[in-house]
Amino acid sequence: MSSTKAEERNLEVLRGIEALGGAKGYKLKSLEKLSHKKPDPSKRPRVGDWPQVTSVVGNTWSAFIYTRIDMTAPQTGDSGSGHAWGAGIGDMGFAGLMGFSDWATLKSAPNDFYVIGDDEVAGGILIYLSVNGSPAGVVAAATEGLDVLIGLDGSFVWK
Repeated sequence: MSSTKAEERNLEVLRGIEALGGAKGYKLKSLEKLSHKKPDPSKRPRVGDWPQVTSVVGNTWSAFIYTRIDMTAPQTGDSGSGHAWGAGIGDMGFAGLMGFSDWATLKSAPNDFYVIGDDEVAGGILIYLSVNGSPAGVVAAATEGLDVLIGLDGSFVWK
């Protein structure tokens, strides 16, 4: 018996929540401050501040307390995905530029990320990446679709 798209999405949400630590992980996250504090607007790195810049495309898919993010750099073929706790609902594609230190750093460990959405960036998103607590890159992208994202804070792995 084949599963429907909705059943596949539901299973993906459950797997993602488990990857984030399940109910225990959600409880811990809700009790602590965001571990990747929202960057101060006056100190936010811009795409052009990084030694390397590449184009990226991706999408987000959110179901209330869980969000999945997928991203690809078409010029190099590098891609990855991640999961986050944070309020959100909807499905959104994005395309833009990523400024970053180097691929070796991005691939050396899971990237922590923080997303700033439409509440501050009209028609776009900013995704701040860090590796082992150090800034590693930023994505500035235009969006298509509807995904209301609030305080996304998660982990992303490049392949």
